[in-house]
Amino acid sequence: MKLTDISSPGIMISQISPHSREMEGATLSVVEQVIDHGWFNSIQTVDVKTSSERKQIAEYVQKKNMNYTYCLARIQNEKKLNLSSLDEKQRQHSVDQIKMGLHDAIEAGANKVQLVSGAKPPDNNQRANALKALSQSLFEISKFNSKLGKLSLMIEPLDIEAHKKHSLGTSDEAALICEEIKSRGEEVYLCLDTAHMLLNGEDPTVSLRKCMPYVLEFHFSNCVTDRNHQHFGDYHLPFGSPGILDLKKVSELLQDCRKMGFLRQQDKPVLMYEVMNYSGEGTAKLINDTKSFFEQAWEMIDTKS
Repeated sequence: MKLTDISSPGIMISQISPHSREMEGATLSVVEQVIDHGWFNSIQTVDVKTSSERKQIAEYVQKKNMNYTYCLARIQNEKKLNLSSLDEKQRQHSVDQIKMGLHDAIEAGANKVQLVSGAKPPDNNQRANALKALSQSLFEISKFNSKLGKLSLMIEPLDIEAHKKHSLGTSDEAALICEEIKSRGEEVYLCLDTAHMLLNGEDPTVSLRKCMPYVLEFHFSNCVTDRNHQHFGDYHLPFGSPGILDLKKVSELLQDCRKMGFLRQQDKPVLMYEVMNYSGEGTAKLINDTKSFFEQAWEMIDTKS
């Protein structure tokens, strides 16, 4: 059994070519490289700035029937949008900006949109209220998204204290928000990231098992959890030292994903390998490195157990 038989392995254009959004046509060029490679079923990009490039990406992605996640996190960071803000004016402005971003995602041919919560309040005692504000924001965005009828909406929980310091948060909190929104007749899903789970002190296997009904994407990302280390935090490091995830541990996580049934769902879950291209290496090499890493990790697991 191949990994591609029971999952949808993907590649993050935002990581292998982090500056592509700054040059018109550059994101499209990398998307074409990934799709023409032939092994990947999914891609992720951050926002694409021009309508013409979005339309070109849509034509290419739809022709190849790719899963495509359109991540709005960079826009959220640059514009200081905060869906968990306790300032109602800022919260509503953030919601309105995301609604605009959904139209861009649809134009680009995406089938999923990825969001983050925004910074947590300075007073930790207010974080519970920030999570309530986030839930309301996601409900409003989801209700708007339902009218468009094109996208699955995902929120990625980040770390609370270590690095990104967002309101959301732990996987348990994320699942509760998904449940609360579902009880109100709308749908929000999760994108889980190993680095943020580890930085929050979670066991990724336990967290995935708890959240599995809502998880559409699972990102393998290495991190340093030693607060005294210069690279402490979520820096999307290569796998291995000084981070705590290496090939063996990723393989063990894949085995856990298989055993708990995450990789046997009707809609194949998306798996992403998240390593930032700090060195400026060519995208062709990084595309091949990503495929090789996934295949090596999969070959190490015991598919009979």
